[in-house]
Amino acid sequence: MSISTTTFHNQHTIKIEGCFDFSAQSEFQQAYEQLPSNDSYILDFSTVEKIDSSALVMLLSFRDYVGGDNANIRLRGCSEDILSILELSNFKTLFNIS
Repeated sequence: MSISTTTFHNQHTIKIEGCFDFSAQSEFQQAYEQLPSNDSYILDFSTVEKIDSSALVMLLSFRDYVGGDNANIRLRGCSEDILSILELSNFKTLFNIS
């Protein structure tokens, strides 16, 4: 599992690789806490193999950190399995998922 960040203008991309689970909590938090809030964010899930319930909690914490209801976050590259989990958890109302 690895997490990397890139920035282009005011758009920040956090790329998550492997399993997005409890073991990623510290690295994920460090990645987003170094970024300015109130910008635009993309979470790149194109190489994420699976997520668990702790990943859902991390996503909610990230959303709160960068502006809550005013946050501009896109989850990109989700597999069908991950999309199903996000839909069942009603995350489509909280995040822009593509």
